[in-house]
This record gives sequence, C-alpha cells and structure tokens, in this order.
Amino acid sequence: MYRWLLNNLKITSYQEMNELAAKVPIGSEGVIILPFGNGPERMLNNKDLGAQIGNINLNIHSKAHLCRAALEGIAFSFVYGMEILRADGIKAKVIRAGNDNLFRAPIFSNTIASLINQEIEIYNTTGAIGAARACQLHNGNYAAFGKQIMDNDYIMSYTPSSDKEEYKMAYELWKNELELKLKNN
Repeated sequence: MYRWLLNNLKITSYQEMNELAAKVPIGSEGVIILPFGNGPERMLNNKDLGAQIGNINLNIHSKAHLCRAALEGIAFSFVYGMEILRADGIKAKVIRAGNDNLFRAPIFSNTIASLINQEIEIYNTTGAIGAARACQLHNGNYAAFGKQIMDNDYIMSYTPSSDKEEYKMAYELWKNELELKLKNN
C-alpha cells in the first residue's frame, strides 16, 4: 500500500511520505484505508477485499492525508492481527523489529505500540541480515545468538503513548469499516 502510494502520488521518497503524514493528526481527519490489496488475506479467512480508500473529502484532504491513512491502515491491520492472536491465547511478551521498512516510520510504530500497549524494540538489522545470521544457529545456542543481537544492535524503542484515546477512536472507526466490508463481502 505504501509503495503503491509512493509510485502513484509522485512522491520522491518514503521519508517525504513520512514527513507529509506527520502534518496530519491521528485519524487522518476521517480518511480510512483498508490496505488489503495483495489478494486473499489469511487473517480475514482468505477473503479478498482489495485495497480500499474511503471518506475522502475533496475539499480538505490531500496526499498527506493519504500517506497518514496508509500508515495507520497498515498499523491497524497489524493490531487487528494481534487481536486475533490474543483471542487464540497467544500473548506477545516483547516485540522486536529491524530498523527496516515501515518500522522506520514513527507514525506506524507509535500507532502499534499505543494500541497494543506494548513497547517495540528496534534493532539495527534487516530481514536479509537476520536470515544470514540465522545460519549461526546450527549449534542450537539461541540464548547466545539473541544476546549478541540485543547487546550490539539495539537502536531505540517506541513506547505506548500516555494519551491513547485518539489512537483508539481512529482504530475503532477503521475496524468498524473493515468489519462492515467483511460482512458485505
């Protein structure tokens, strides 16, 4: 979704997108993006909703609103997935992510941290580096492997906002829109 916007809004970089998004308040002033445009989604019981953009007011909304709504929509999808995991009895104790992709966007990471009420630790790694490092696990020493990464690669953490109400309200509007689409699909 974010890449699609980058390619279609004639924006030069993700950094520019993040800067535009930061100019818009939480909730994107009503714009909602359901970012499910890559085919059937397992967490939606294999329904194919397609990506959807809603509630645009052509008099007030801009590409900055689309950037913010995309980051929020993708973050809300993450939170929705976490709710499914919790309903299945799985409780995450810690979230660690590489300093890669959308976790580099503060709006994305702060939204998730605030809604799941959990810190997100960011490490100086990527998926490719992680895969290469995993080759070291042939001896099964997971503790030493994890300690090496945590000791050497920690960058920062995103902590939940003390004022979560705006995040919760925006998420509930998004979730209601999603559930309405699921019901009618």
